[in-house]
Amino acid sequence: ALLRVLEGAAAMEAEEAALCCALYASLQHAAFSSSAREAACLEQADGTVTVAPAAAQRAVRVCFSRLEHRRPEALRRMEAAAQGVQKPGADADADLTVHTLLGAWREEKAAMREEAAAIFSAGDVNGDGELSFAEFKDIFGLLAPGVKEESASLHAFRTCLARSEGGSTGPANPSPSPRPRPRPRPRPRPRPN
Repeated sequence: ALLRVLEGAAAMEAEEAALCCALYASLQHAAFSSSAREAACLEQADGTVTVAPAAAQRAVRVCFSRLEHRRPEALRRMEAAAQGVQKPGADADADLTVHTLLGAWREEKAAMREEAAAIFSAGDVNGDGELSFAEFKDIFGLLAPGVKEESASLHAFRTCLARSEGGSTGPANPSPSPRPRPRPRPRPRPRPN
C-alpha cells in the first residue's frame, strides 16, 4: 500500500514522503497495540487494507502531536479529516485515510505559509523585504505579548535567521542585527612545475 502511494506521487517532497511513512507506521502500531477489534487493520479480499476509527485517530495524534500546543485548531482539522474518511460503523481504507491526511496537511502548510507571509509583510515597516531586529521585536511582541525580555526576542531572531540560512539553531552572530557574512574565497593552489 505504501509503495502504491509513493509511486503515484511523483512530485512528493521528502518531508511529505516521511510523513506518509510515519502515518502508515502509526496506523500499523495503533492496530497492534490495542484490542484486536478496536483498532485492527484488516486486509480485504480485494487487497485493500482497512483501519478502525480509533487507529486513525491515534495515528493523527502521534504524527501531528506538535500541533497540539502550537496550533490546536490545525490538529482538530487533521482529526476531522481522518474522521471524514470513516463511514459510520465501518472501517476506512488505510490508503484513502493517508491520502486524505496528506492533502489536509498540504492545506495546513499553505495556510501557515500565508499567515507567516502576512505577518512578515505587516512587520516589514520599511518595505525592504527583510526584517531588522527592531521590526522583528515588534512582531515578536505582538505574537508573544507575555515575553518582555529582549534576550528572548534576540534568541528567537537568531533562531529564525539561522533557519532561514539553512544553518543550525546554535549561537548566531552576537550583533542585534546580524547580516550574512560573505564566504571566504578559496586560496589558489600552487601549480606543480
